[in-house]
Amino acid sequence: MKIGSEVHALIEGFIAKQPVEVPGKYDSQSYADALFDIVNPLVKRWVAIEPHLQSVSYKLHGTADAIVDVDEGLTVLDWKTSASKSDTHPIQLAIYALAWNEMHPNQLITRGVIARVDKKSKRLGVKLDVYENLEQYYKIVLALRTIWSYTNEER
Repeated sequence: MKIGSEVHALIEGFIAKQPVEVPGKYDSQSYADALFDIVNPLVKRWVAIEPHLQSVSYKLHGTADAIVDVDEGLTVLDWKTSASKSDTHPIQLAIYALAWNEMHPNQLITRGVIARVDKKSKRLGVKLDVYENLEQYYKIVLALRTIWSYTNEER
């Protein structure tokens, strides 16, 4: 978790063009450089960095790493310092998109990207997992929300 936190802080510093100091114990600078060097050329505009997103309708919230404008339109972006691709990634992006779309109905997001760096590789390979049509995951998000409510909220 500390590596991820440091990498996120460094990338935010790159975007804001402000230096960020991290202990350097984990080689976070190399991971952040690798991720940013792949993603930044694709971005036309950084719309929001670490936006807290909330859906009042569905009682969902979370913090996306970034909302970016790319050739394909507005996109939710999440940085990962794990080489593993997960079935939960598109669901996480769909939660962010659902909340963003409720908060910004004139700037809809339908796609997301997970940018992940392989920390174990000497080449620090970066993979971009693109998820189109995030709305196809909304039913899963809402089902998971219903299950969570059933097990966690007083009836």
